[in-house]
Amino acid sequence: NGANVLLLLALGCGVMYAGWLFLISKKPADSPLVKWGSLAIMLLLSTCCVWMTGIQDSNYEFLYLMAIIIATIEYGKREGILLSLASSALILVTDLIMIRDVVINDSFEDDIVLCSVFVIIAYTLGYYVECEKNHINRLEHLVHMDALTELYNYRYFRDMLTHQVGVSASRGTSLALILIDIDHFKQYNDMFGHQMGDTVLQQLGILLKKEAGASYTAARYGGASFSLLMPDTDERGALDKAEKIRLDFEQLHIDREEYLPGGKLTISLGVSVFPENASSEVQLFDSADEALYRAKFLQRNRVESYYSILDAVQRSLHGEHQDTVASIKTLIAVINSRDNYTFTHVERVVTYCKLYAEATHMNEEDKQTLVYGAYMHDIGKINIDQGLLMKTGKLSDEEWEVLKRHPVDGAKVIQNIDSLQAVLPLILQHHERYDGSGYPYGLSGSGINFLARILSVADSFDAMTSNRPYQPRKTYEEAY
Repeated sequence: NGANVLLLLALGCGVMYAGWLFLISKKPADSPLVKWGSLAIMLLLSTCCVWMTGIQDSNYEFLYLMAIIIATIEYGKREGILLSLASSALILVTDLIMIRDVVINDSFEDDIVLCSVFVIIAYTLGYYVECEKNHINRLEHLVHMDALTELYNYRYFRDMLTHQVGVSASRGTSLALILIDIDHFKQYNDMFGHQMGDTVLQQLGILLKKEAGASYTAARYGGASFSLLMPDTDERGALDKAEKIRLDFEQLHIDREEYLPGGKLTISLGVSVFPENASSEVQLFDSADEALYRAKFLQRNRVESYYSILDAVQRSLHGEHQDTVASIKTLIAVINSRDNYTFTHVERVVTYCKLYAEATHMNEEDKQTLVYGAYMHDIGKINIDQGLLMKTGKLSDEEWEVLKRHPVDGAKVIQNIDSLQAVLPLILQHHERYDGSGYPYGLSGSGINFLARILSVADSFDAMTSNRPYQPRKTYEEAY
């Protein structure tokens, strides 16, 4: 009877649809196979229902309309109209085939009206679906944009950074990140007001949007901080792009910039590349940020690429020692954030030691040890209070004793890392003096490690030629 037919029909359709869901379960939702397969399945199910309940005499032709509405809402106006036309064609062709020997085909005439309704509903509903999607897309676009510069905002930048790192990892390609910060921007803002500052931000935004084009992602992720994410770009390409941005910004005319230090508003840029300098999106951002930090505090108006002396050490180690080196890098970053002088001082001492090693044709092993020692020689300052590090007046005897402990504290940090044992004497002895008046042990002459003596000279030379609150800066000639 009719009830059994409908029950079998429902079961058959359910089994067919379940089979289709199983087949597409491992396909992405926006796959063409999923979309066109789903449309075909809906058309097939509707046709089966109509054919099993009387074909042209069926009372279930409205199922085509249900399929059309679902398709239009899910996939859009075009797909809805295509399904309505396919459904109409099936219905009308069936009428012509099944009913031939009549002068007036009433079913055909009725079905023409029904098919017209299919198309009109598909078009009208599709129009409103498109309006809704466009509105949603506009809202999503606004959510991701920075209103002032019309670049992407921090939220979108972090999402895109995570996505692009994943893509680069799967393809085995490079991903470059440039972080940009405007030098002396707070001073400019304070002097001339936020409206003038906003104009500068907009000028840089226009420049970055032009440089990004369609291939790269430019974003403003902070007050005067910007980024450029560059897929399929190596370090050389990123450095060239960063230098071009720096020069182009330098050529911009900015109102009243002549009142700033150097008479020009400039930018500093830090560059890092995945996977060469980082193994995750967090490390990529942090390494580019460290390069930017170096660019700002060494000189400003420059491009710096990320490098870390300890990276090579860390890659050669395993297990807990690798984690220990990672902790040392964190400690050094903490020291740098607490005391800008220590950061720039260490950078210069490393440079001096490299120059000395090259000029004296030092063997690679000693050169590496000397550079590592220069990089880590002040790591013991992590235990010294920031107020003491930044004190401008004369130290008391008690404060001086606290400061003199930093070579011993620094040696304790690395004493359990086998590959850094050669660096221990440099950290421990870089404040010893040839005449025995140094600390912490008062060693003298050849009793002091030879590389530690070289480090002591470089360390002292930089201290004499640097600006410190408690000591006037000497010229290079005076320091020599």
